[in-house]
Amino acid sequence: MRRIFHITLLLSVLGISPAFPQSPSTGAQLSGTILDPNGAVVPGATVTLRSDTTGVEQSTTADASGQYAFLLVPAGQYTLTVEAAGFSKLTDTGVTLTVGQLAKLPLTLQLATVTAEVSVTSDAQLVETTRISVATTVDQTRIDNLPINGRNYINFTLTNSQVARDTAPSIGAAPTSGLNVGGQRARANLVNVDGADAVDNSVNGVRSTVSQEAVQEFQIITNGYAPEYGRASGGVVNIVTRSGTDVLHGKAFGYLRNRKIQAVNPFSTEKDPAYTRVQSGFTLSGPLKKDKTFYFLSFENTRRHETGFSSIGANNFGLTPLAVPGVGTFQVTPAQAEFFAANAGALALPPTDPRYQFLASYLFATGASAAVATTGAQPAAFGGRRGFASSCTPLTLVCAPLPASFVPLNSVRGNFPVFEGTSIYSLRLDHHFNSSHQVMLRGSASPSTVTGIQVNAQGAAQNFGQNAFSRTSQQTFRDAGVTAQHTWTISANKVNELRFQYARRGLLYTYSPDPAGGDVAVNIPGFAFIGREPYSFVRRTEQRYQFTDNFLWARGSHIVKFGADVNHLPLTADFTVNFGGVYNFGEISPGAFGLPTTFGGLTVPNFSPVQAYGLGVPQVFIQGIGNPHQSFSNTALGLFAQDSWRLRPNLTLNYGARYDVEFTPVFSAVNEISRKAQDVLGIVKGIPRDTDNIAPRIGLAWDPGNNGKTVIRSSYGMFYGHPLLALAFDSAVADGSGAPQFAWTGGAPAPCTSPAAGIANINATNIFQGLLGCLPPGFGYLPNEQRFNALLPNSIFINQNYLGAGLPLSILPFGFPTGKNFEFSYSEQANLGIERELGHDIALNASYNFNAGHHLNRPLDVNAPVYSALISNWQAAMSDQALTATQKAAFATSPLLVNQFGVSPT
Repeated sequence: MRRIFHITLLLSVLGISPAFPQSPSTGAQLSGTILDPNGAVVPGATVTLRSDTTGVEQSTTADASGQYAFLLVPAGQYTLTVEAAGFSKLTDTGVTLTVGQLAKLPLTLQLATVTAEVSVTSDAQLVETTRISVATTVDQTRIDNLPINGRNYINFTLTNSQVARDTAPSIGAAPTSGLNVGGQRARANLVNVDGADAVDNSVNGVRSTVSQEAVQEFQIITNGYAPEYGRASGGVVNIVTRSGTDVLHGKAFGYLRNRKIQAVNPFSTEKDPAYTRVQSGFTLSGPLKKDKTFYFLSFENTRRHETGFSSIGANNFGLTPLAVPGVGTFQVTPAQAEFFAANAGALALPPTDPRYQFLASYLFATGASAAVATTGAQPAAFGGRRGFASSCTPLTLVCAPLPASFVPLNSVRGNFPVFEGTSIYSLRLDHHFNSSHQVMLRGSASPSTVTGIQVNAQGAAQNFGQNAFSRTSQQTFRDAGVTAQHTWTISANKVNELRFQYARRGLLYTYSPDPAGGDVAVNIPGFAFIGREPYSFVRRTEQRYQFTDNFLWARGSHIVKFGADVNHLPLTADFTVNFGGVYNFGEISPGAFGLPTTFGGLTVPNFSPVQAYGLGVPQVFIQGIGNPHQSFSNTALGLFAQDSWRLRPNLTLNYGARYDVEFTPVFSAVNEISRKAQDVLGIVKGIPRDTDNIAPRIGLAWDPGNNGKTVIRSSYGMFYGHPLLALAFDSAVADGSGAPQFAWTGGAPAPCTSPAAGIANINATNIFQGLLGCLPPGFGYLPNEQRFNALLPNSIFINQNYLGAGLPLSILPFGFPTGKNFEFSYSEQANLGIERELGHDIALNASYNFNAGHHLNRPLDVNAPVYSALISNWQAAMSDQALTATQKAAFATSPLLVNQFGVSPT
């Protein structure tokens, strides 16, 4: 469990205040009390609300207690008129309503004997005394005027102190929403556009939405949101798009950034790197029929030609020149240079002296490995041979050549190009049949291509700037959707919203167009990351069919809302995680090569990760092999009911509950071996269904002075998240059988003299050095690619074929299954706060916010090797009197070889 506590003290101005959990997701509520000059209520008054931009009107009648209410009003500017017998007509202009607002506007009428009509300009009370949750509304003025890098308007959410930029490692094909709300994960948020989900449920990121110019305003709810919001345990971003008006209006814009008029990226290794960014677009809006039908068309285009910076080689890969008289100059680490300087006399000893022999061997290993790593050839003093320094020594008669895919590090120095071409189109149509029926239809499309994407998914050691161009990736997506909404005002106290959305996101995430972009990946932490991005290639198509119906009903002192939401999401994808293979290199002790670790009273310095690369000895090699394709669908159902109950004029109770259930995909095991293993380990392919996700929510709002100046709020609730569908996909594809992940550790290089010898010598070193060419065809080994054929049909590595072949594996094949006890994550949220109007449209708000996360999914190793059993098995075989010395010699050096040679002691 994870708990996050926040105490915030903030200064709020008009239009930027805490939001109410009962407030509508696509508009606002407006209510108030109508009084006479003596403060008595005026029942039966006719209240009319007219939009200043579209001319559309709504009317209602004050009840016996003088209360009036408009339950669902689009955000915008309005004029309010009140008429009652015996009183002058009241006209109130300049009423501004924002998305999610629960506005209170009390009105006082004058007697008809005073004047025929009274005109005022006022707005809703600044302190909203029936609100209980915590949120911020970013209105049109702020969107239009605040500076924002890249015109990504969702970043305006960062103006809220409870929202932070997500700093999780970047996984190119699986971006998050980019926002940590209340300390929760960035995949735990809900983003709505006009009430319809805009979440990419494959990864719980955000789909392409609309141009900033098409956004009217949006709301960020960070704590205590209403039951109508589901599938989120973090926060809610509620976006409302602009509609047309009775006035024809157009706007065109363009922004240019160029290297000639701005500062150079301080991390660039070039003096004048390329940089041009152009963002341009237009909007056009107006009436198709005055006071009836309106349109809003927007287009935005982004074109970037930039330079991605790379620091590879900036420190000469941690190497320094070492001049050895009579031999030559070599590149070694500073620690090694000091060691050689301290022992320079040993190189003057006779060649038969053991001290000379050690120092000469160490000099060759350090100098040759550094040269091979950086240039692809050993120093001229050592013959200039193109071979790894661990297997191509001065005593080697025949050197195995470097594999064709080996990349010298000097060749990946320098910056690389970055390009983006993204367009966003949207068209919104609004039609008002009459005061009871309104419809909205919005369509959007966004094609995008981006190259030069850097990721840092290999852990903290992979910093931006250490990626070569070959390690970058490129992404193309086509995002399109249609949303339709019908609003039916049944009566003054009943409103129904019916909404449908169809959306489709097609995405291709693949490796760099660099010639080495498809080569095996190499990780040299602190120095360079080259080759194919391990999380590429990904090709997926996610569709969404969403149906929503909400009913809002005001009855007496209650405002009740209930509804249902259904999402059906078909998904088809290919995901080749680690299919290109990835090597990790690190420091190596001289003792690994039979060299002493101390000499002359000094510690012999280790080989650096760069030198390990030139030695051809990785720490580990990981590769995924098999069929990367899968398709399935997920259906999510949400039901909610909520009530805002005015217990007294100054005390409001908000309560309700939400139930979410998802009919998530669960897949059968590929064979009987896998089924038994899954039962033993308690794992499953897919996402187990969690059917008891009932989330109660409750809160109080109290106006102690009953004057609309002060409110004390508190709330508590449970909020269930939504698992990203990539969990189902990964567990089905990378299941350890159909497309398992294999890992081999480093070892000693050995020649491949026969298939049996090759099988016995499969390790990361021999795979990397291309030394396993004698393996049977079923292995699909590709010596000049330093990996196996990941897509080989019926490969020995899939469906447990390796068991029958007697393949020794020091690390068991692994995948990414889901635990049978998997439960949906949820958070407990609570807040306690006080808000006070200070005058001049300023309010002070102090609040305490609590957020505790539960059942947060995390990786576990459920099938770690039992090394004690391996050793016991080997010891039993070695002591078996029925086995000959020749039989025992075949597996005497490794417990992993016992079963390969037909020995399986009990």
